[in-house]
Amino acid sequence: MAGCCFCVFYHSSSSSSSSSSSGFSLSRRRGYCWCCCGGCCSWSPLVALVLLITLQSHPCLAKLLSPAQQHHQHQHQQQQQQQHRSEFASKYYLTGSDSSTTTSAAEDRQQHHGGGGDRGAIGDSRRQLLFRGFGQQAPRAERQLADGIKVDLMHRDHVNSPLRSNSSSSLEQRIRQDAQRSALRSRALFYGSRMQDSEGRPTAQAQARAQAQAQEQAEAMTGPGRGSSTVQLDNFESPLLATLSEYVMSLTMGTPPQRFVAVVDTGSDLTWLQCAPCSQCFQQPDALFDPARSGSYRALSCADAVCSDLDLNLEACSPNCQYSYSYGDSSTTRGDFSSDTVTLATTSGGTREVANFAFGCGHSNQGTFSATDGLVGLGQGAISFASQLGALYGDKFSYCLVSREEALSQTSPLLFGDAAVPMVASGLQYTPMLSNRPGISSFYYVGLDGLSVGGAMLNIPASVFQKDAAGSGGVVFDSGTTFTQLVPTAFDAVIRAFQLALPYKQVSGSPNVGLDLCFDIGGVQNVVVPELTFHFTGANFDLPAENFFVLVDNAGTMCLAIARSKSPLNIFGNTQQQNFQILYDRSNARIGFTPLLCDSLR
Repeated sequence: MAGCCFCVFYHSSSSSSSSSSSGFSLSRRRGYCWCCCGGCCSWSPLVALVLLITLQSHPCLAKLLSPAQQHHQHQHQQQQQQQHRSEFASKYYLTGSDSSTTTSAAEDRQQHHGGGGDRGAIGDSRRQLLFRGFGQQAPRAERQLADGIKVDLMHRDHVNSPLRSNSSSSLEQRIRQDAQRSALRSRALFYGSRMQDSEGRPTAQAQARAQAQAQEQAEAMTGPGRGSSTVQLDNFESPLLATLSEYVMSLTMGTPPQRFVAVVDTGSDLTWLQCAPCSQCFQQPDALFDPARSGSYRALSCADAVCSDLDLNLEACSPNCQYSYSYGDSSTTRGDFSSDTVTLATTSGGTREVANFAFGCGHSNQGTFSATDGLVGLGQGAISFASQLGALYGDKFSYCLVSREEALSQTSPLLFGDAAVPMVASGLQYTPMLSNRPGISSFYYVGLDGLSVGGAMLNIPASVFQKDAAGSGGVVFDSGTTFTQLVPTAFDAVIRAFQLALPYKQVSGSPNVGLDLCFDIGGVQNVVVPELTFHFTGANFDLPAENFFVLVDNAGTMCLAIARSKSPLNIFGNTQQQNFQILYDRSNARIGFTPLLCDSLR
């Protein structure tokens, strides 16, 4: 029977000591041949082609290829990878309508990699990144604020903030401290709620954890040049969790009024001040609150219904209602649970007195607030500042945080009552609040169905964002955390998506700012990135680029402003919330949000 034979030849190379030194290599022709019967000859060429492809692609057989062939193959693979990156990126770049930003993504890449840009073009460290491709800018407020209460929130880096770090701190140092505080707060919020005994005191496990973290917390809390003030609590040192928050507000208590500056914390309930006489107090900028000077002050008794709202923090009732409150790092405040009159500013420019406001009058306080006088709790508990004002103003409040750059010189509004409802014609979305077990019920939990980059849903299991049977995990809104914290599975998916999508050179190992994904954009005039969306239950939070990429130095390095969570808890932080009005509609158990230029909300 007639047949046929087919051969596939290729070149392999080997280098002798003499040839390699001179730059030459010996090429050897190798191949495979096989013969077929006549009936097989019709499809044998196809088999030969498959064998040839196998020789070139198989990791072991590919070693037999010549250096020239290997180089050509490597170049081809790189071109395919770059083409894939470009196709991914271009697919998800949204074209903006602003005629002043019509430079194409390809031109941006050429300008960046082709030497056409000056690395010094970034200039001032406070210059905002010029992101392109996100459609319209956030709208301005359409009308004046409705009737209600208005409080000015001051960021810790504001020029007049008592929490402001050393003025010589560089942008890179401030970003690093933000990242450190965010990570520490994530751990403190999660572990702190699980480390109290039946009387609200720190357990041995909490003490051990606080001891291990004390030095790290002190550095993140104080910043360069401020020292590491810690205090002794029993047999371990621990700075106070509240100093890991990012905003402060003025608070006027008593009749006649005594003015104070307090940290604002959406992760706790109790509002408290240091009070005279004080057996153990930290140093503060103002005089201690003196109950003897207030005609409206009253120490609450066990018969007062609000005393029972202290839950597990109730210590004793002899003769008055005593409180003991612990935070995530095991710092404490103890004293008389009391009531007095709080005076607040209204949106119309007047004042409103809120009588019988329940607060902690702390006579023994262990921790440091870095030059503040106490704390205002905005959590979901019955004794929180928000809950007590809610009885008068419809149980809703909102805030609108100005951008990082604006926060250095501007305040952000915190609103109660009708003024809290966003003043926009459209765009307001709601996602339901979720409840949790007692002990961690203060946090504002929401459902998160997934995340997308450039419109492409990331492959993240739904269980990553859900609470387990013990109440661990889940997703919370928190204004006291700077950078959003995602558990590793979700965080890694986001990192991979941006590594694939962005054409800019990735910076590895530097700068050391505590953020994992950074790019060199020196010389790029318009930075183009795909949109990032958090798909909350029933509502999509579409982030503008400046809410998830931040400039971290003067050299043109931008980093993803999202971090790997140090606990099972996912936290939606304040950088992602900037220039959005966030409404906590507690009466309807939902959180609303809409994009808004917060400096227009006056």
